[in-house]
Amino acid sequence: MLHGLVAYPVSYKTLSEWIADAVQSGCVKAKTIENYLIGIKNRHIEDGLPTDVFADPRIKRLLLGALRLFGTTPIRPRGEIERPLLLAMVKSLDTNNHDDVNLKAAFTVAFAAFLRPGEFTWDAWDEFSPQQCLSRQSVSFLPDGSVILHLPQSKTDPFGQGFPIPLAPADDDACPVSALRTLLSRYPRTPSHPLFSRNFGPFSSLYLETSVKRAVLAAGHDPSTFSGHSFRRGAANSAISAGISRDEVKNLGRWKSAAVDRYLTKESSTALRLAANRRLHLASSAQRSSHSTDRPPTIRSSSRLPSSRGRSVTWA
Repeated sequence: MLHGLVAYPVSYKTLSEWIADAVQSGCVKAKTIENYLIGIKNRHIEDGLPTDVFADPRIKRLLLGALRLFGTTPIRPRGEIERPLLLAMVKSLDTNNHDDVNLKAAFTVAFAAFLRPGEFTWDAWDEFSPQQCLSRQSVSFLPDGSVILHLPQSKTDPFGQGFPIPLAPADDDACPVSALRTLLSRYPRTPSHPLFSRNFGPFSSLYLETSVKRAVLAAGHDPSTFSGHSFRRGAANSAISAGISRDEVKNLGRWKSAAVDRYLTKESSTALRLAANRRLHLASSAQRSSHSTDRPPTIRSSSRLPSSRGRSVTWA
């Protein structure tokens, strides 16, 4: 795709012709072209080449025209595992089966902790894995019945400083604390053992997605739009339905930006705006009675200020 831009630095003529050809081909979306341009610009920065051409307003107009002409790529439907569906999914699992006990703990913890699939799945396990992935030593049971899940590393914690995630108990089958207790007591392992595992093979993201689809199907739903990321999406929307504010949801999900908004359904977004609108009506207003004597006093001053014509003006 970038074969026409081998000459560096790139001129406006070369760049504009390349963008026009890419747009006319119909094979590349405007957003993809924009991402390519970011990569080309980074190459210029690394090589110490001028980058003025990338700030040229004509380039921006070309991209805007392409966006208006072809539009954006439709966002494919993504399933959300909200709490009612989570309950139906865990009820379909066999609590006497090693793999299903692990899946129940993984499902309930992923939902309650807003986990990304990469934060609790693994393809290979070695002595360094506990520093990056959830292991048995990541779980701490507290006297009050809750759990602290120590997340060693995540997307928003690239340096591995770790992040404690509190998990509260629930009074139904979606309780993450109960699922963890069952898993750790029934299948004891060393502290460095992965938190979630199966009898044969790794607890990989592919295995998780396959298991999610199977459980969703068993719960009576179309599994085609569901994946391991559906827990995080469902948790965000379930939180909004429970009256939890957007800022609290952002904190629970460890979002550092407004990316949380992409996880919310239209119903959740509407619920947030409706809650804000209700607060608008609760705002106190200082209304003054027509008979109130608390009126601002009339200010009279005999101060004289020089006018532009050299004459004095009396303010009364």
